[in-house]
Amino acid sequence: MPWKIIVAIHQAYLEAFELMFCPHTQETITMERAKPRRSPGLIFLDIFLITFTPKTSVVKYHEEGCYEVHRVQRRKRR
Repeated sequence: MPWKIIVAIHQAYLEAFELMFCPHTQETITMERAKPRRSPGLIFLDIFLITFTPKTSVVKYHEEGCYEVHRVQRRKRR
């Protein structure tokens, strides 16, 4: 689990610089499945790691084991 925190810190810095220099105008809300039978502490840690990065935020945790995740993305070119 400590390596996930290190990766999240590194990813947070990269995303912060990306947001400063490249416009991100598209927003999506996706459902991400949580691992089964998570304790409240592990659910909190999952939500913290997802929300720690600047481009993602957990909107809601569903008791069925899913997170609603709001993402900011660059608009895809056609």
